[in-house]
Amino acid sequence: MYRRQHHSGHVLDVVVTHQHVLHDLTVKDMISDHNLLLCMTHHPKPSPMRVTVTTRNKRGINMADIQEELESLAIPSDDDVVILIDHYNQSLIPKCEKRKLGRTWRRTRLTVHKETYCKSVVTYNKMLGDAHAKFYNNKVVVCDNDSKVKLPINSSAKDLVDRFAHFFEA
Repeated sequence: MYRRQHHSGHVLDVVVTHQHVLHDLTVKDMISDHNLLLCMTHHPKPSPMRVTVTTRNKRGINMADIQEELESLAIPSDDDVVILIDHYNQSLIPKCEKRKLGRTWRRTRLTVHKETYCKSVVTYNKMLGDAHAKFYNNKVVVCDNDSKVKLPINSSAKDLVDRFAHFFEA
């Protein structure tokens, strides 16, 4: 700019570029002591980025294992609402609480909120670790120390689909 940008004249606005990409540079008067700098710039469109997306091989999922896992879940089959609520509270509330405390800490950035969030993370991670340990211990017990445990074989895709559909009908 070749003229003063403020009425008091002590500050100069600068537009810094690596190349001459500014076109139609104009200065407009404003109400305050600042003026408005308007300019057109030419920025080429960035080249598209290559993104690698990894997905799960759905054909490689063993449906018999999924069926066994769903049948062996520790969800109470009672119709008593109190038992179902207790199960929900013991398993899902700590996760929701951890996320809520994390959002509160990120919003406020207070040390108190960070400490409560860290405590909830430790509690949740302990529960998650216990669940993982229980899961893998159960897998070892089911194998009966047999290192050559074979996975179930499906006779046909139709049989697999029928068993899967039957599981959700029951």
